[in-house]
Amino acid sequence: MQSLQEFVRAEQIADRPVKLRSLLSAHKARTLSLRALFASREMLLKYVKVGREDGPLGLITAGVLQQGSRSFRIDTQLGFLDHDPTHVQANIEYLTAVKLAGVHCIGTEDPFGEDETYGFVSLYSILPGKEHAVITKRLDVKENVKAGNVIFKNVEIGEVHLISGSTGLKIRTSLWDEEIAGPPEGAEEKVNDAIQKGLLLVGSAAGAASAVPNPVTPIIAGVAAGIGAAMEVEWVRDGVGFLTGWLTSALEDDKIGEQEFTVNAGQLLKFSTREGYNSSLKHLPHLGADAPFNIPEDPDNPQWLFSEGGSTYKVYFNVMAKKIEPYNLEDLIP
Repeated sequence: MQSLQEFVRAEQIADRPVKLRSLLSAHKARTLSLRALFASREMLLKYVKVGREDGPLGLITAGVLQQGSRSFRIDTQLGFLDHDPTHVQANIEYLTAVKLAGVHCIGTEDPFGEDETYGFVSLYSILPGKEHAVITKRLDVKENVKAGNVIFKNVEIGEVHLISGSTGLKIRTSLWDEEIAGPPEGAEEKVNDAIQKGLLLVGSAAGAASAVPNPVTPIIAGVAAGIGAAMEVEWVRDGVGFLTGWLTSALEDDKIGEQEFTVNAGQLLKFSTREGYNSSLKHLPHLGADAPFNIPEDPDNPQWLFSEGGSTYKVYFNVMAKKIEPYNLEDLIP
């Protein structure tokens, strides 16, 4: 018997109607009532509208549940769809909180062995056809940073309601060594605008990609080009990274490095339980007992080094998710 998840992949292509005949065929062995079948169709259409598995609901995780004589529900990774005779609603149930656990200076660029370090951390998701909320936190200049120092400990970055089920939450971080002027006034807004413009360019490609069975790959491929075009800078790095070229030219400061960390839906679900969150935390002697982290999960991997200039740093995040009262997606997305 075809599962609901298999049915969704086979039948839910872009915004074309879900065929009732196919729905009846897919569910005939479930002995659902005709009312349940019509409710399923309406909920699946809503699921298409909010982006399927690439949207903020993530993958469907269960079949149709009857909650009363006339109410039905479909559960997903990050929320659920519900249906009663008057409405169909898509709901999310998770909130993600991101904290910068610390930034470790491994080696400095300057001849005297000190950096004046600052940076930017941005949080965003790729949601097909939707507005993209971007949160950027500026890390103010820390002077006299020497090899071995840990700076920016336990800095709250922000909370995010909407993440993408397929591509997760992105944490974009760049570090700089002040040489002349430091970050200009309003730099956070410029970073936000650059990411936002790039994501909006990607949005149309992502929406078109939802017309194919597995839209994740074209979405990821489009991220680099979208953000790069918005910032009017040519770059290629691992297919998904971007270089803040405007900031380099505007500041005349030395770029230490830039990385993008991804927290996927599975990780967020793990981090939302006390046991899962506690088991995810790691400690390093140089960070101290008061700065646990869980991103990156493989901190010894050299790919996470910030070392494009002469300095070398590593960055660590503490990501927590919590289950909250359901939010109607239409209240969060225009």
